[in-house]
Amino acid sequence: MASLLAALGAVERSPPRSTVSQQAFFSSDSHSQRNISPNLRTKSACSSSIPRNTSHGTIQPSRRCSAPAKKRRRWKDMSYNCTNVYPHVDTTGTLTMMNGAYGGNETDSSSSSSTGSEDFDSDGSARSLSSPSFNNDSEDDDDDDLAIIEFGRRPRVFDDTATIAFYISPLAIAQLATGLWTRSRPACVIINTSIPRGTQFDDMDWSPDAIRMLTTPNAGGSSLLSEVLSLEMLSRCLGAHLAKTEMEIGYLFVSQPITDYSITLPNLSPRLHVGVSVTRAFSFKGAYRRAECRQLLWKKLSGILASTRNLVNERFFKQILHVWVPNGKVARTVQATYKSLPVEVTRNTVVVISVVNAPWVFSNRR
Repeated sequence: MASLLAALGAVERSPPRSTVSQQAFFSSDSHSQRNISPNLRTKSACSSSIPRNTSHGTIQPSRRCSAPAKKRRRWKDMSYNCTNVYPHVDTTGTLTMMNGAYGGNETDSSSSSSTGSEDFDSDGSARSLSSPSFNNDSEDDDDDDLAIIEFGRRPRVFDDTATIAFYISPLAIAQLATGLWTRSRPACVIINTSIPRGTQFDDMDWSPDAIRMLTTPNAGGSSLLSEVLSLEMLSRCLGAHLAKTEMEIGYLFVSQPITDYSITLPNLSPRLHVGVSVTRAFSFKGAYRRAECRQLLWKKLSGILASTRNLVNERFFKQILHVWVPNGKVARTVQATYKSLPVEVTRNTVVVISVVNAPWVFSNRR
């Protein structure tokens, strides 16, 4: 079991790429040729013509050489098996390289600011979170910023246990290390959380800090289970420990946004804590919209800045916005939308986007 905390302390450089001979891609093994496009294979250089009978006699067949087939760039047809990045996704899912369309479901929800109230949908009305709809509708968007997740990078597995496993790319490790231990340095990374299919909330092996948060009264709302899973993930990946719960953090003005909980990190002073705000990005029906995502991130990030200024018994070194999403397409859209926000909103905040395949995270039902 690898330690993400050790990887954050010393980010390894990837080894140089080894050159593979071209013959290896054209072996007689059928499995080695299943991903080779027929249009990219070289056609036969020469072909024989059929003998023709004329009035002057029989003309012998002549060999005419044809030019090699011109290779075309097949960006739109290239696909990538995403199962090594998102193991819980069906193996038939593909990633279109041109528009960044991920073969998964596309959902979103706009969450309230960190005040403990219920999540709301795009039209502002509160709905039941028990059955969010997951459809394949996609929004036409040719923005190149959608292709910023490193799906081609082989991810590293951290804390691979029977109930949960985490996947993160080497580039995200470097960005997370820089964002966490550098003041006023924003960052946005994606960590995949894989839970075995059919695993319920009570089947998880929770840490003592997670049980403490579960049994401690909070400000209300419908995101308690996602907050407990957020603390469990940060505890296993970063070695974090729960410092104060939602009701233990004091504020000067009670009408301002609040932080869900605070943690301590091993490499920080015990007097310096890191605040964590948890939200969920999914929709009850319809396609995921960039406008809704921008509204959600702006609301949460500006609320984090307001809560930092309103503290009375805490001292935050950084704050983390933990966003739970149901699939890779929503994660890619959230990360692209984050890139378009001004630095005044994203400063001193690390955004951690977690793809999770547990329905109880979004329904808040055990």
